[in-house]
Amino acid sequence: MAKVTQEAVVAAAEKLISEGKKPTQTAIREVLGGGSFSTINPLYQAWRDSAEESKSMADVEMPERLTQHFLEVGGRTWALAMEEAQAGHEGVRKELLQAHADVEAAKQETQDMVEVLETDIASRDDRIEALQSQIDTKTQELAALNERAIKAERDLAASTVRAEGQTDRAERAEKIAERAEKTAEKLQGDLATLSERLEAAKTELSETKAELTRTISDRDHALKSETATAKRLEKEEAKSEKLQSERDTALADLATARSDLSAARAERTQADQKRKDIEAELAQLKKSITDTNEGATEGKQTTK
Repeated sequence: MAKVTQEAVVAAAEKLISEGKKPTQTAIREVLGGGSFSTINPLYQAWRDSAEESKSMADVEMPERLTQHFLEVGGRTWALAMEEAQAGHEGVRKELLQAHADVEAAKQETQDMVEVLETDIASRDDRIEALQSQIDTKTQELAALNERAIKAERDLAASTVRAEGQTDRAERAEKIAERAEKTAEKLQGDLATLSERLEAAKTELSETKAELTRTISDRDHALKSETATAKRLEKEEAKSEKLQSERDTALADLATARSDLSAARAERTQADQKRKDIEAELAQLKKSITDTNEGATEGKQTTK
């Protein structure tokens, strides 16, 4: 198993990405050949935060400045501003969808981690049960041998009392007792070894359960953070939708204003034409009056 370091986690994540796989903590743990989630998690989070920061810096764009004349150009400026707002709205929607996807991915990744840990716990429980069964068997064998040794010692004592001439039988019984004692000592040693292995397995199980508890706690914290982000994005989306509604209203008002302006221009054109007609008629009337006055003057002069 490779040593779990920041460089090893980054290399494992990049290897998974190059293979078209998603770099989850469980997948990285498999690439590394093992390791504790409590060790992998902070290194994985540091790599992911760095990757997201690099991506966000690459996505920054310089907005265009909007400078134009008031009525016509003002309408264009407002339309451009609304387009910018619409683009922001789409950005918020994409960010919200990404946040939801991140929440689901975090849930799935945590579930995978929990399943791995639960599998480890089940395997260790099986090992503990097997060791406990071996201890029980060895204990029973030791008890049986102790009983046999005690019986052999009693038989030996009884044989010695009954007949000193049965030396061979006594020696055999003594040898049996010695073998039984050695076997009991060996079983006692095996029992001590199994007890030590059992204690080690119990300690390992406790550590695994503690790690599982920390993993679940980290998952809950991450889900709370992702949920808060999702709520904030939902608020931003609501603001963007409100801005979109205001944009639509403003565009409608602008269309109405343009229609009113067109009507006013038409009325002004008609008024200019009427003024010209009146001026022409007035000029004609003045000419008629002038002609009439000149005729009257000439008539007076003729009469004199």
